[in-house]
This record gives sequence, structure tokens and C-alpha cells, in this order.
Amino acid sequence: MREEKTDVVQVRIDRLSREIYFHRLALTGMVLVCSMTLLTAAGQSTTDDPVTAKSFQLIDDAGGLRAELKTEDGHPALYMFDADAKQRIALWTDDNATGLYLKDASETTRVGAALFAQGGGFALHGPESRGAAVMTFMDGKREIRFYNDEGEVSERFPETGE
Repeated sequence: MREEKTDVVQVRIDRLSREIYFHRLALTGMVLVCSMTLLTAAGQSTTDDPVTAKSFQLIDDAGGLRAELKTEDGHPALYMFDADAKQRIALWTDDNATGLYLKDASETTRVGAALFAQGGGFALHGPESRGAAVMTFMDGKREIRFYNDEGEVSERFPETGE
């Protein structure tokens, strides 16, 4: 009977020894992972210095260009592209103006907004840029013009008598 108790105790001791061994392995692994994480984080310091580049590109999971921020002739411009690499949004500014253009799938501007020193305007264009409604406020004068498919003014408010 005493020998059976000893065997049972020995089995339990062996099992506990194995459990302690595996727990030590797990703990050692966790310490290594934490240490490596801390060392990596310490090597990546934050800074208030600006990040500089000639352009920034946003790429989708398939490697396609979806947006680009860059300078053109020394002025900033932001472009956004659809999944077919068609430019759908253009935002730019220079020394004299700022413009925002929303384009359809054929890259035709359908909505445009622009600011100039003398004022600004907003335009809605028809398909293939045929026909438009243009509202402007320039040099203190407000005007709305409608263009037909041939690009001629068909209506103007206020009417100018021309």
C-alpha cells in the first residue's frame, strides 16, 4: 500500500514538473517577445520634425494609385483616382487661384469650384462638358449663366441686355 502511494505521489510530482517546465518556457517566450517589442519601440522615436517628400501616394491593396499629393510648378495639388485609375477629384492652389474639380468616369469635369482674387464661381457641367450652369461672384457682381450644348450662353441672370 505504501508503495502504491509512493507511485501516485511520484506520478503527481512528474506531472507538476512537466507543467512547471512548460510554464517556464511560456514565461521565457513572453519575456523575449516583450523585450523585443520594447527594444523596437525604443528605436522608433517620435519627433516634431516634419516629414518631407516630393509627393505622397496612397496605394490600394492591389497596388493601384488611389490618391496623390504633390507639387506642380511649386504649388500643391491633390488628386484622387478610382479603381480604374481615372482621376475623379482634383484640388489645387497657386498664387492666383484655388480650384476643386469633381470628374465623372471619363475624367470629364462635372462639378467645379474656383476662388480667385476677384471672387469665385461654381459650375455644373453636362455629360462630355456639353451644357453648363455657372454661378459667379466676381468683382462684386453676381451672375448665373446657362450654356447650351454648343457652349453658347442661353440664359443669363441678371440679364445684361446684350
